Amino acid sequence: MASRGSTHRRVWTLVVAFCVLLLLTGVCAGFLLHGQGPTLTETSSGAAAVVVVLTVSALLGTLYLARYAIRSLLAPIQRLRVAVTRFQDGEPVVADGQDGAREVRELAGVVNELMRHTTQLAGDQEDTLRLHRLALEVVQGIRDSTSVRQAADVVCTVLGPVTGGDQLAICLTAGSGEPGYLARWHAPGLVAPPAELPPYVCGAAEELWRRSTHLALADTRVQSAEHEQWFTPVQDEAAARALLVVPIGFNERALGTISLSGSSPRRWGHSEIAVFHHVAAFLAQKIVEVEHREQQARYVMGLERLKRQRDDFLATVSHELRTPLTSISGYLEVLMDDEDDQVSDAHLRTLVIIERNTDRLRGLIEDLLAVSAIQNGRLLLQSQTVAVADLLGYAVEELGSMAQEKQVRLRAEAGPGDAELILGDRVHLQRAVVNIVGNALKFSRPGDVVNVSHAVDRQTGEIVISCADNGMGIPEGDLNHVTTHFFRASNATNHAVPGTGLGLPMVEAIVQAHRGALTIESTEGRGTTVTLRFPHTRAAVLASAGSSMDGRGRVP
Repeated sequence: MASRGSTHRRVWTLVVAFCVLLLLTGVCAGFLLHGQGPTLTETSSGAAAVVVVLTVSALLGTLYLARYAIRSLLAPIQRLRVAVTRFQDGEPVVADGQDGAREVRELAGVVNELMRHTTQLAGDQEDTLRLHRLALEVVQGIRDSTSVRQAADVVCTVLGPVTGGDQLAICLTAGSGEPGYLARWHAPGLVAPPAELPPYVCGAAEELWRRSTHLALADTRVQSAEHEQWFTPVQDEAAARALLVVPIGFNERALGTISLSGSSPRRWGHSEIAVFHHVAAFLAQKIVEVEHREQQARYVMGLERLKRQRDDFLATVSHELRTPLTSISGYLEVLMDDEDDQVSDAHLRTLVIIERNTDRLRGLIEDLLAVSAIQNGRLLLQSQTVAVADLLGYAVEELGSMAQEKQVRLRAEAGPGDAELILGDRVHLQRAVVNIVGNALKFSRPGDVVNVSHAVDRQTGEIVISCADNGMGIPEGDLNHVTTHFFRASNATNHAVPGTGLGLPMVEAIVQAHRGALTIESTEGRGTTVTLRFPHTRAAVLASAGSSMDGRGRVP
């Protein structure tokens, strides 16, 4: 402040002196011009001389003031302007603030400090952009990796050489299922780190993940965390002066850590820490993704094993049931064909019941075999033309006795095209039609009517086989599940209606194998209508020309 005051006083003193000179010049000139000299000539000459002297003195003072202002103010400010301009052009310079007025020197110091901060900010921004590019490269590498270890190797390979540390390690804790080192990197010339997992890793991972934070120590010998039990082993490692530990976790699970250490103290930047957090998040995602994929693979293997066991069971049971059933049917036929009338009427009625249940058991076995073949893709279809009227007639003949027993009227109604044909396997088509008609009879009450009919859809040209009843119907909530294996409607279970839940799934598979479609419309308490749609014979022939049925019974 004293120097600033002296500068101000000096300037003001010079200004005042200049003004006094000008005033004296004017006073002297007036005095001499109006004085009482001997003659006017002598007086004028003297006055002129005084005026000249004073004027010259004022001019010299003015020149001194101008020189002082240029040297103390204008020149330093010009140099300061040149330095700022060169800095704007990207040239690293320092403003000259050694001479000039105190105010100018202070301004130069402020400008130098501002340029230093600007340079530091530019450097930090460049480092941030560089780390951001590296993070994008690492994230892409993690995404492209097929395993967690490969992803960790990408992180160490890309980030290790550019972080300025001596060692970079990715460790997994017990929460990940595979505790230990996942990947490591160390600077050239350093001794490889030990194979054992650092003792602080597990505790640090759990503690840091629980707190949603990280550990960043510029110097482990200066910074201490004695109140943290998990941190104590870190201080015991003499080689680790600087340490950065970022946790890897997912939801409530602490999976591991990414740790970067150095043998000399260093400052950890916010951008650098943010990059490691970002990478840790994608590593955790990859770990969980691989775990889910492995669990899914194990689940699929288990399902395939169960499927093979189920198929083997069905094949074995069907074979073992067929053999005694064939013997029962044979002896039953012998008893019922007794020409000596040794079988009483009561026994004959018993034999009829046995025969009916034998046929039912045989049908169940055939359904099991058909379902097994469909699920295993071994449903073989014999391609031939089948008359639709014959399919309906076969169903009515097969189920006539059942309709009589249930006291249900079974009617077959032929459409306008009695000679319509379907290209497909006669045996499987008969099984499908018999099944839907049998279901209609099964869920009908005495006095109900079951109508089975066929027609040609004039819009699509498809052959349509319909079976309609006015029985108990299907609940709306069960309608979307009736084609699921072993599923039975709730009202059927409540009324103890016998069944296995295999009929409609088998029918749907057979119809789809013939390039057809199955639709079901039902209202609980009012009845059900099941519709089978098949391509017309000509369309089916064209569709299957030059091809054969595949392993699932479908025409490619």
